[in-house]
Amino acid sequence: MAHALLEAYEAITPILEDLPHPSASDSPRTIEAWEKLGILFLGAGLEIHSKHPDFMAIFDAQEAPEDDQEDPEEHENSQEDEPPHVDDEEEEQGNTTAAKKAKAREVVIRRAQRILGQGLNPPLDPEVTLDLITALPLEVAEKAEDSALTRVARGFKTVDDWERLLRKATRQGSRTDATFCQKSMALDAEPDLLQRDIHLRRSQSVTRTESYLHGLIHKMDTIKFTVEWKKRTGKNSGTYKRDFNVALFQRENEAIFRSLSADEKRDKMTEYAPQFTLFKRDRENIVTSRNRLEFAYKHFGSGVLIDPFFSASNLGQKRAKKFQSVLDVLRTLAPASDDETIPERTRFHDLEQENRHVLYDLTSALCADDNERELIAKFLDDFFIKYPTNIRPFQNLGAPLYPITSHSLYLFRSYTIARD
Repeated sequence: MAHALLEAYEAITPILEDLPHPSASDSPRTIEAWEKLGILFLGAGLEIHSKHPDFMAIFDAQEAPEDDQEDPEEHENSQEDEPPHVDDEEEEQGNTTAAKKAKAREVVIRRAQRILGQGLNPPLDPEVTLDLITALPLEVAEKAEDSALTRVARGFKTVDDWERLLRKATRQGSRTDATFCQKSMALDAEPDLLQRDIHLRRSQSVTRTESYLHGLIHKMDTIKFTVEWKKRTGKNSGTYKRDFNVALFQRENEAIFRSLSADEKRDKMTEYAPQFTLFKRDRENIVTSRNRLEFAYKHFGSGVLIDPFFSASNLGQKRAKKFQSVLDVLRTLAPASDDETIPERTRFHDLEQENRHVLYDLTSALCADDNERELIAKFLDDFFIKYPTNIRPFQNLGAPLYPITSHSLYLFRSYTIARD
C-alpha cells in the first residue's frame, strides 16, 4: 500500500504543480471544474499527505477573504448546461464571486486536512485530559476550534487510577449532578421538550462554574433535546415551534403571565412583541449551538463528550463563521479505519472504544459516592442506547448494550468491536 501511495504521489505532484489557479477571467464552470478536481485530490490524498507533508504545498498561495461567508458547498450541484447570457460587467462580477468561493472552500479543506493530519498522532495522555478538565487553553476562535477538533481526531487514553489524578485538580460530584440525571431520565420516560428546555436553561449557570461532570451530563441532555427537536418536521412543525417559543417565553416571564387568561396572554404578547423578538433571536443562536453539538457527537463520537470545548454555550456566536463548513469537510475526509475489511469505518470508529473507556472511568472517579456512581453509570448506559452516535464500535451480544450496574465501566470492556 505504501509503495502504491508513493507512486500515486509522484505521478500526481507534477500535474498539480503545473495546474494554474483560477482567476476572475475564467468562467464559473471552469472554476467549478478546478474546484472539484482539487477536492478530489485533497480527499484521495489524505494518506499521502500524512506520509508526505509537502503534498499540500502547491495550495499555500491561496487565501480566502475573511468576509466571504458563503457556504462552500453551495455550487456543488449546479445543473445548467450553459451559463445564462450576461453582459461583460455581470460576467466579470460572477467570475470574481465564483473565484472567491473556490478560494474560501479551499481554505476550509486545507484546514480540515491539517486537523486530520495532526489527528493521526497517538491518543492524548490522561494528564492532557486532566488539563482540559481543569481549564481549557486560552486560544482565539479558529485556533481553539482546530485544537479541539484535533483532540477529537486523536482520541483519548484512559488510566487505571483517575481518582489519583483528579483528587487535587477538581471537585468531585454533588447531589446536584445526581438530581440533574434523575430529572433527565424522568423526561426520557415521559418526553416533554418544553420541560427539558427549561431544565437545561436553569442548570446552565452551574455548568459554567462548578463541575466538569455536570457540564458533561448537561451536554448529553442537550443532545437528547436536539435529537427530539429535529424530529419535529412536516406539515405542522412551524406551528409547533412557534407555539413552543411562545410557551417558553411565557414560562421565563412567569411573574407577568401566570395569572392571565388566554385572551389576556395574547394581548400581553402584543405588548411584549419587542422583547419576544429579542428572545427569538437568542433562541436562534441557541438552536445553532445545539445543532452543532449534536452534529459533532453524531459524526465524531464520544470524544466530543469528553472534550469540554464542545458545549452548547461554546458553539454559537463565539465560533468562526466557517466552523460548520469545517465540520462537514472533516466528516467527508475522515481517514479510513485501520481495519480495511469494513469500508464504512473511519478512524473515529477505531477511537470510540477507548474513548468510552475514558468516559466511564472518568465519570466514575468524579462521582461523590457509590449511589451517584451507579446513577451516572445508568445515565450513560441509557444515553448510548437511546441516542447512539453514528460511531458505534460495539455489538449487542444478547444483553443490554451497556450493563446497567454501578460497575458498568468494567463490564463495558467485555464487549467486542462491531463488524457490521
